[in-house]
Amino acid sequence: MLTVVLTCIDSNQDSTKGRQDSGEEFHIEIQSRCCCPGRCQYSSGSIGGGAIFVIILVVILFVYIVGGMTFLKFSRGATGADMIPNRLVWLNILSYAIDGLRYSIQVIRQKSFSIDYQKI
Repeated sequence: MLTVVLTCIDSNQDSTKGRQDSGEEFHIEIQSRCCCPGRCQYSSGSIGGGAIFVIILVVILFVYIVGGMTFLKFSRGATGADMIPNRLVWLNILSYAIDGLRYSIQVIRQKSFSIDYQKI
């Protein structure tokens, strides 16, 4: 059995006392301003490093796409799908990702992969 006693205090000094009365009984006393409702906040209100990285990545990607489309439109007169910056590179990357996914699925299913690679 565990007994926890929380005591609300006004000072910034926290204290914790614990004792074991018997093999099955534990008693913990905590005195803190965090035991008072609304006095202690655990969140600093700031965002973490991962969120900052994602925000920067999205902004860079947006600038890359919009800037590339603007450049291709006005400098080369591109229209439609030709306005996508490095369109063939992105299509190749997508194709490689699909090939990798297919290969991974075949490995997971333990089927033979019927491609003969020639020696270089």
